[in-house]
Amino acid sequence: MPNESKKLSDAGWTALRMREGAVLHYYDDVADNCTFGIGTLAHFGRCTTDELRQPVTLAEVNSQLAEGIRTAQGAVKAALGTMS
Repeated sequence: MPNESKKLSDAGWTALRMREGAVLHYYDDVADNCTFGIGTLAHFGRCTTDELRQPVTLAEVNSQLAEGIRTAQGAVKAALGTMS
């Protein structure tokens, strides 16, 4: 498959992080779901009091972002593979 090796570039990673910002704690997003980092869903529903007090490390944020990007890239590659 010609696009098999394609992935988000370092510049794309940086642009995404700068645009979204990294929140180093849990918070309730606009839909009242517990979220942290760069829009990472911790769980549906509001954060508990304990979660709201819990810090999140930049390493955790980066790890979750990397996993989300891997998942998205896999979905795009799978969809492109069906477009022959």
